[in-house]
Amino acid sequence: MPSAMLTSMAFTTIRNTRSAASSPTVSRRIAAPVETVWALLEDLRGWPRWGPFTQAGARLDIYQPGLAHPIRLGRHGLGVAVISRVAPYRLRYRVVSGPARARHSAEVTLSP
Repeated sequence: MPSAMLTSMAFTTIRNTRSAASSPTVSRRIAAPVETVWALLEDLRGWPRWGPFTQAGARLDIYQPGLAHPIRLGRHGLGVAVISRVAPYRLRYRVVSGPARARHSAEVTLSP
């Protein structure tokens, strides 16, 4: 497969624990162009098709920074807010409502 079809994805999540904040990073190589991976990440309503989410609400203005988008993870309702996006390379979001243990911030960075 040509290198132009490979995308590297780094996912960093920041989770506050009782003792301190932790920032684990996960990196993956994906056999797809950056634009294809970006389209999946940017479509919050589509996250249940490929992630652990069971349902996503429909909201027309989900990309307005800081505005919570409803999504379910199992039996838990969460609010996910896009903090910033730099298409097609970086998406930052924060879980702003739901169980305290589920609240975190994350940044997904894509590179060809």
